Amino acid sequence: MTNSWLLNYGKYIDQIGISCDSLDDTVQKKLGRGFGQHVDITKRALKRVRKLNEDFGYDIQVKLNTVVLRQNYMEDWTDFILQNGVQRWKIFKILKIEGENEDSYDDLSVTEEQFKMFTDRHQHLKDLGVTIADENNDEMTQSYIMVTPDGKFYQNSEESVYKYSDEILSLGVVTALNQVGFDYTKFEQRGGAYEL
Repeated sequence: MTNSWLLNYGKYIDQIGISCDSLDDTVQKKLGRGFGQHVDITKRALKRVRKLNEDFGYDIQVKLNTVVLRQNYMEDWTDFILQNGVQRWKIFKILKIEGENEDSYDDLSVTEEQFKMFTDRHQHLKDLGVTIADENNDEMTQSYIMVTPDGKFYQNSEESVYKYSDEILSLGVVTALNQVGFDYTKFEQRGGAYEL
């Protein structure tokens, strides 16, 4: 997300979501996020968005995505969230997905109690204007839609695997959503339909 990319496309953007799972770059590197500088890269990206908003009068909202796992559930993100202008924080409990993370899941997983410890530690941020959306594994299953580079929907399923549709453009959105078992009611219940 370079300055030039933001200058070209910023006027079309309502919200930018950035993922950062730990404040410790050693943990980030072990998770496969970067080469030991992911926290600084995240800070720079957030700073670019703030500067673009200030310089051009845009109102691009900033959302941070964090997966809670054994290596980060004791971290306190308060200063990071406030200093970097995060407006919406999506906090996920690590989800086991066959074919993706089943070999490392046991070393990364947290209990419901540990996940709750992390989310409870940060609830005070709501009083400071930060929207916190924390989601356990059940809330994430069948209520998220992602798109592959080749134009297919995919999402988490109850079988702990990703389900893929056929190509959206050849099927149409409704049929492709039905193929992956998307549950709109669950999507609404977890707060997926919100206005900026």
